[in-house]
Amino acid sequence: MQLLKKTGFKVTEKEDLSEDFARHCHIYQEILRNKLKDGIVKQYGIEMFEKADDGLGMWVRAADEGKAGRGRLIGRKTSRPTQFSV
Repeated sequence: MQLLKKTGFKVTEKEDLSEDFARHCHIYQEILRNKLKDGIVKQYGIEMFEKADDGLGMWVRAADEGKAGRGRLIGRKTSRPTQFSV
């Protein structure tokens, strides 16, 4: 939200979609393991699949623990951006 404000936007709507995110992370993990694994292993090797599975597993755990989520922000451009550093 700070980035929108610093770039001259006024936040007009915001929505927490975190609960849905956790459910979808499990779906993504199932797809990776059951539908995409063979293609990834064939093209990139087992190590790449294992890294992808480990990385997605971290997102799944974080979402289940409420440490990661997603949301929707809608804003309207109201002014010129303020100078900021990232």
